[in-house]
Amino acid sequence: MDKQTFIVSDESLNTHGFVILTAGIDYADFARNPIMYYMHDRDKGVIGRWENIRVDGSNLLMDAVFDDSTAFGQQIKKQVENGFLRCASIGIDAPQMADINGVQTVVKCRLREVSIVDIPANRSAVKLFDKQGKEVWTLAEWTGYKADPLRKRIIAYLGLSDRAEDAEILEALEMRSNSPKMPENAVSRAICLNLISKDDREEYMAMARANIQAFDELIARKEARAKARFEEVFLNAAREARVDATQRAVYEEVAQSGGYALCEKIISLIPKRITLQSIFESKEYREGLPPRSEWGLNEYRKYAPEELQDDPGLYMSLMERDGQHIPLTAESVEYYRKHNPEYLAKHPKEYARVMAERNVKH
Repeated sequence: MDKQTFIVSDESLNTHGFVILTAGIDYADFARNPIMYYMHDRDKGVIGRWENIRVDGSNLLMDAVFDDSTAFGQQIKKQVENGFLRCASIGIDAPQMADINGVQTVVKCRLREVSIVDIPANRSAVKLFDKQGKEVWTLAEWTGYKADPLRKRIIAYLGLSDRAEDAEILEALEMRSNSPKMPENAVSRAICLNLISKDDREEYMAMARANIQAFDELIARKEARAKARFEEVFLNAAREARVDATQRAVYEEVAQSGGYALCEKIISLIPKRITLQSIFESKEYREGLPPRSEWGLNEYRKYAPEELQDDPGLYMSLMERDGQHIPLTAESVEYYRKHNPEYLAKHPKEYARVMAERNVKH
């Protein structure tokens, strides 16, 4: 026996309390791929197909052709042929409801699949599916579902189905929160890369929320300028042999995390490479002087006074190393503020006197 004819649906009132109008079942798409499952369980795979789809009065009939190339298909086929499985059930989606003579009636629906089942009047008798193909247990669950206003707004914002489950909503929110296109994330990235100041966060947040594209374009221009400055600094450092030109990718990786300004700072801390030639050409070597690292204030005054004049910080550090201090005057107070504020804190009367003198001069 190759084929068995089944009444897969009629217009009788099922145990869930509703009727499906046979004339309203759209099986055009199903007819192009008339798959057969067992108990509506897709995970068990296709066990056959349906042929000779037809309507006889209020009955929707089909002929079952089993796939006996699989062990499970053979098993179901034998149970049908031996009379142990005698029922079929339709799986539908997109139902449209109406109240006809006090009876809830599915006036239109789309046929999704047809299964061999054991007891047609239980939950498997008629299977409902939502737009995402997720199973809905009862028709009342489909038609009675109402999302609260906040949930509906969140779902609409995320572009999900109006029947999206909590897990789907949370997953979409997590993906959206990690997106670089979110205003919060875009502004945080710009601050991290030192492209904008964290003090201006709220101002830029307002801009990003109003027009994320305009914000992205602004940050892109700032990043391009920062990159151009870095290019110049890196090339100069490479010429001075302070960085290895082949390690450019390493600095680019740092820039993606902390910005090009951070790369410039790192390069500025790398000392120039000392070569034998530079040692032989140095003034110290030619004149038999001690290494520059051992110079004190007297050596600088004697051999390089112009460096003391051009670098007040060096002058102060040498003074302090020798246990001395630059006299606190209206002219030197700025040096102390920048390089040794502790000294000012320890001499409040002298600091007040100098500030008074400055005010008189101004």
